[in-house]
Amino acid sequence: MIALLLAKAPWLRTALAALPWLLAGLGLVGTLGYRSAWEECKASVALDALKAAERVAAAKVADEQFTRALEVQLRPITAAIRDQANATTVALSKVKSDPNCAATPAARAFDSGVRPGGQPAGPR
Repeated sequence: MIALLLAKAPWLRTALAALPWLLAGLGLVGTLGYRSAWEECKASVALDALKAAERVAAAKVADEQFTRALEVQLRPITAAIRDQANATTVALSKVKSDPNCAATPAARAFDSGVRPGGQPAGPR
């Protein structure tokens, strides 16, 4: 049956002989199309990553500038706090210590208010 068909239509023999080459060509064209789409996607992702890195770098620079400006703005306040802490330390170092201070009612009230859980001040 197939031999009779091929004998009556010689173009069919040529078409059947060319069919594998046609399928291979179509497969190659499809593969190249998918490959180019993959390369475009890969390039797009790389470009998006580059833009994101640039945004992060710009945000870091802006943050550094804001931090420097804030440091300059708050420099007098930090200097005043440092001077006050130093003055308090100097003043406390000049006060004579009293070994009986912990036994006073004021010291006991202070300790009971400051200690966690309101534990009473014990003997020292």
